[in-house]
Amino acid sequence: MTRFVVDCETLLRIAAGEIEVAPEHKLLAPTLVRSQALSAMYEALQRTAWRVADQLGWETTYDAEFVALTQLQADAFVTSDGDLARGIAGLVETATADALRAA
Repeated sequence: MTRFVVDCETLLRIAAGEIEVAPEHKLLAPTLVRSQALSAMYEALQRTAWRVADQLGWETTYDAEFVALTQLQADAFVTSDGDLARGIAGLVETATADALRAA
């Protein structure tokens, strides 16, 4: 077993599936890497949310945050707001709450 210390960028690449780690290796990082990773993900989410809000002519990123997270990390956005679902058609896949009941 080899123990490796990884930095934030490497950790995010591992989490994204860009780097595969052999099971016999152990990864270590200082506790601050958690804050760095959360900050990096939040910055990426914010950039994407502002781009979505700008594209749709929205003055805030409230709804755009959901769209951005869906674009960055999910297959579909579940919303009960039909107007919102129609407004974001073409940006992300949307689904109703019924989709949560089925596998």
